[in-house]
Amino acid sequence: MSYQKYHERMRAILSAWTQLAPEESFGGLTLAEFTAKFQAIEDAKAQVDQRKLQLSSDRQTYSLLLRGERDSLRLISNSVCGNPAHGDDSPLYRAMGYVPRSERASGLSRRTSVEAEATTDNSPEAEAA
Repeated sequence: MSYQKYHERMRAILSAWTQLAPEESFGGLTLAEFTAKFQAIEDAKAQVDQRKLQLSSDRQTYSLLLRGERDSLRLISNSVCGNPAHGDDSPLYRAMGYVPRSERASGLSRRTSVEAEATTDNSPEAEAA
């Protein structure tokens, strides 16, 4: 049974006990003792709910602060690139998590004639023939 169901069950038991047999004791507990235990649970649940709300608020604040710092990060990295003492091929630039200019791939790829033929042979017209 989930905590929520236990909590609902305790609330139902407390309500029925209060209305129908307030002078009786069950399970070695009086109504006042059970009410005190239930109140402690209610207080703890209220604290948990408040902390969940605070956590949600703190996460939202954290997210907004990080989004606001994107521009600062871009300005800093661009400043390092433009600084004659450092530049975009420096150890500082690498230590900041960027790829130095000398280590970047050019993006140029040269196909061999075998790869070019394989590409054209997979065309729909070649397969239909």
